[in-house]
Amino acid sequence: MATASRSRLSKLLIAGIAVAGCLVLATISIRYFLTDTRGFFFSDHAAPAEFAAPSSPEKPREPGRPDARDEVVLELDGHLDGVRWLCFSPDGLLLASASNDHSVRLWDAKTGRLIHAFMGHTGRVSCVNFSPDGRRIISADEDYTTRIWDVRTGEQLAQFDPECLSIPFAAFMPDGKQVLLAQHTGDLAIWDAAQESKVKQIENREYHVHSAAISPDGSRIAVGGCFGALMLWDATTGRVLLEQALDKSGVASLQFTPDSSCLVGTGFKQRLRIWDARSGKTLLELPMGENKQGERGWGWAIAISPDQSLIAVADWDSVRLLDFKTGKDLAIIEKIGDMVHALAFSPDGRFLVTGGGGIHELDSYLPSRDNTIRFWDIAQFVDRPWKSERAPAPAR
Repeated sequence: MATASRSRLSKLLIAGIAVAGCLVLATISIRYFLTDTRGFFFSDHAAPAEFAAPSSPEKPREPGRPDARDEVVLELDGHLDGVRWLCFSPDGLLLASASNDHSVRLWDAKTGRLIHAFMGHTGRVSCVNFSPDGRRIISADEDYTTRIWDVRTGEQLAQFDPECLSIPFAAFMPDGKQVLLAQHTGDLAIWDAAQESKVKQIENREYHVHSAAISPDGSRIAVGGCFGALMLWDATTGRVLLEQALDKSGVASLQFTPDSSCLVGTGFKQRLRIWDARSGKTLLELPMGENKQGERGWGWAIAISPDQSLIAVADWDSVRLLDFKTGKDLAIIEKIGDMVHALAFSPDGRFLVTGGGGIHELDSYLPSRDNTIRFWDIAQFVDRPWKSERAPAPAR
């Protein structure tokens, strides 16, 4: 009997130890997934702001990452997937970022501190832009909606729900009272930002809009299609000013120069073009760079320096810096991380900001390998003093 009692006691003791061990493992697992922003619970949706504070720019670099890169002056971490769009506030104090993780984030451009994480989008956020006074931002996603947010409070102020599949571009008009929505289905519409009502519809014969831009003076609207068409409208009358069927490779990115005189675009059979925004004349045409496999880049993002002397072009996982007037390669920022999908110059022209891990046609549903936003010191790449005046456009 004594032996049997000891045997039962041993079994009970072993069972108790096993249960306790399971409880400990369960507690550790729960704490890991709740505190790790890349954990299971947030794999498909953006994590709440409290789980996504940016890490310090001085953090140790991961083994196997690119060189120390002294040119990087600030790194912002917090997004859980690729960064699609970057935009500075007019005064240069804030940076807004849009991501595939369904969130828009607002950062202190000097310190890298996360100010707001705007949650509410249910699809990948394709773009974000500030209002002319810098008090609001507008963001659009691939799941039907466009939203306007208050920069100071982080509150949502308005929501537009046009009947379309996705909105690749949304921006305030220069008066700040109206917004332009370029829909993937080809429709262009101007909405009243306060009343959330459509003011004007602009006819567009190009289906599958991929990129769009508004000239800084508000006089022109440009749209590039997935099948290679470029269209330019008078923003006031809606009259078509230019229509070009370029090729079937698609228009990856469009941007007007700061003085609204030229339009820069990429993606046309892996080429970069500059047009006169008034006449439509092609002023410059260049091939994109090649990767190690001999494949030319698409130029998924472009940025023009405030003084209009440089063009930054995303080229796979690198960025090329070109002379705006001649198209000459001045420098290349290499091995940034994942494919670069977002670029922005700071308003003072001192820094170029890159966003890694953007989607493209071949891996649009795969997670990004690099979601970091990086500030690069332009003076480390362009060995000439920064100009205060704007450079002239290419010869017409």
